[in-house]
Amino acid sequence: MSVLVGPGYIICYSETEVTCPICEQIFDAGDKISKAKYPVFSTKCPTCKGKITISVGIFGGGLKCWETDCPSSIKRLETITPDKVNGKVPIQKLYDDNSDEKESIYN
Repeated sequence: MSVLVGPGYIICYSETEVTCPICEQIFDAGDKISKAKYPVFSTKCPTCKGKITISVGIFGGGLKCWETDCPSSIKRLETITPDKVNGKVPIQKLYDDNSDEKESIYN
């Protein structure tokens, strides 16, 4: 998500918590994401030291992470971390009933 603030300043937000597909531990990759040259980069998990690749959605979307060195005979391990608002995953409604009640706006 990006927000235009003032005369030409853009504030960008993306999720930084990554779930390792190998050991399923959650770690913060914010420093590596901000230093990466491209939105897809390879790194090592700090817990299990396994090689993983992280893909950051440019225009929003989930943060994808998958195992880099995977034999072709088995299925590649992959995780998707959805964007969160105030620490919670927003609930997407399947339909719009045009309701303007407080309960429907804040839920």
